[in-house]
Amino acid sequence: MIQRHIFYLVLPFAIILGLFWADQNTKAWVLSNPVLNAYECLEDRFRCGAIEVSFLFDFSMVWNRGVSFGTLQSEGIMRWVLVGFTSLVSVIFIGWLLKTPRLFTR
Repeated sequence: MIQRHIFYLVLPFAIILGLFWADQNTKAWVLSNPVLNAYECLEDRFRCGAIEVSFLFDFSMVWNRGVSFGTLQSEGIMRWVLVGFTSLVSVIFIGWLLKTPRLFTR
């Protein structure tokens, strides 16, 4: 019984680590791919590249300068209100996940 609880406690962290690994590797691939023109398009003079996979789907290079809710684009007190709000939502969500009795929800 205890081993089962440990498994269900470790599983979310293993998923998080796997997603973190995939995120970092796809970012490294994008930055190293010359077709996407990642570093050059940091300047507004150059266009970012794209790789067309099919007529419905393509990979397009886009820099996200705003972070969560545009935090880095805001100034003054609003930046810290946004940081506080996102932190509060994260803490509440984690607390809710830890208290839920349903495995599927967790």
